[in-house]
Amino acid sequence: MSRRRFVRQSSLGVLLAVAALIAGSCVGEPARQPSSAPGDGSAINEVERDLRDRITLLSEGTVTGVISLVRVGDETRVVTVGLSDAAAKEPLQRENTFPIASVTKPMVATAVLQQVEAGKLTLDDTVEQWLPRTVTKGDRMTIRQLLSHRSGVHEPQSLEEWSQLAALTDRDIVKILGAKPLDFEPGTSAYYSNVGYVLLGMILEKVTGASIGTVLDSGIFDPAEMDDSALAPTQWDVRGYVDGKDVTADTGLNVLQAAGSVVSTAEDVDRFFHYLWAGKLLSPDLVEQMSRPLGDIPPYGGEYGLGISTATFSCGTALGHSGDLPGYAVKAWTSQGSKRSVVVMVNEGGSVGNAIANTVAETALCSSR
Repeated sequence: MSRRRFVRQSSLGVLLAVAALIAGSCVGEPARQPSSAPGDGSAINEVERDLRDRITLLSEGTVTGVISLVRVGDETRVVTVGLSDAAAKEPLQRENTFPIASVTKPMVATAVLQQVEAGKLTLDDTVEQWLPRTVTKGDRMTIRQLLSHRSGVHEPQSLEEWSQLAALTDRDIVKILGAKPLDFEPGTSAYYSNVGYVLLGMILEKVTGASIGTVLDSGIFDPAEMDDSALAPTQWDVRGYVDGKDVTADTGLNVLQAAGSVVSTAEDVDRFFHYLWAGKLLSPDLVEQMSRPLGDIPPYGGEYGLGISTATFSCGTALGHSGDLPGYAVKAWTSQGSKRSVVVMVNEGGSVGNAIANTVAETALCSSR
C-alpha cells in the first residue's frame, strides 16, 4: 500500500490506550553516530539465517507475526514469519504497512531540527514564543526540553485520566493538559512525554503553515524515499493482537499524532534511519546533537537525546527508538560505531510482543560476530 493510497484519518475515536505510546528502551552508554560502512555478503547471509531460526522458534504459539529487517552496510535482508491477519490466514509480507508507534518521535524530532537548520527555530525558543498561552510556564519551557522529555508539561499516568480525554482533538487535549500544573519545573527532571511531542507537532505547524502530516511528507518521507509511510491513515495492512484477541480497533492513531501515529513498513523505517545517519536529512552536527544522550528517561528507562534513544545489547550500545501500541511492538536500532542495524515489527502487544521484539533485535545486531 503506497502513501498515495493512504487516506488521512479525521474521525475521532479510542483514546484509552494512548498511554502505550512509549519508548521502552534499555539503559546504555553514550553512543556515537553509527557508520554506514559497506556490508559483507557472507556476513549478512549468516545473520539472516540466525534471524530466521530465532524468529521461527520464538513465534511458534506465542505471537501472530514478526517482520524483521537487518542491514549490514548497504545490504539488507527481510525475514517474515506468521500472519498479518489471523482470521483471514493472510501471511505477513515484507511490504505490509504497520503502525510504528513512538518510532514516530525521531521523525518528528528530525523535522523540528530541519527547521532549526533552516534558521526558522532555535532549540532555546520557548513554547510561549510559538504557542502563546497554551501551557503553564510556557515561557520557561524550550523546544530542546520538549525534544528530550524534560519540559515538565503534565503527562497523564493512568488510563482513567486518559479516558477523560476521549473523543477530543489533539489541540483540545493540549488545551486541557497544558493548563494543569507542571509535573516538574522545566529542565529540572525528566519524564517520557507524548504530550510534549504533540506540542512539537503544533509548533511545526505554526512555523511552516502546513499540517504535521504535510510537514512529514515533505521533510521526511519524500527525501528518504519512504513511499509507503503516512501519518494517521485510516487503514493499514497488519492487524494487532493481544493474547489472541484482535485489538486493531483500539490502536487510536487519530490522537497524539505527532507522538506516535505514523504507519510505515520495515524497509521505510530502515530508510529513514539510514538517511538520517548518513547526513541526508540533517547536517552531521545536528545528527550528533540529537543522538547525544542527555540522561535517563523515567518511567521506562533508557538514555535519551533529542528524539533518539539508546539501548544496550550483548554486543554493545545501539541508537534508535522503540514503540508500543495495543497489539503492536516496534524496535529500530543501529549498533554504535557499527555497520549493522535492525527493524523489528511484531503484531502482538504487551510483554510477550516486546520480549520477542527485543530478542529478535539482539539476534540481528549481535549474532555471527
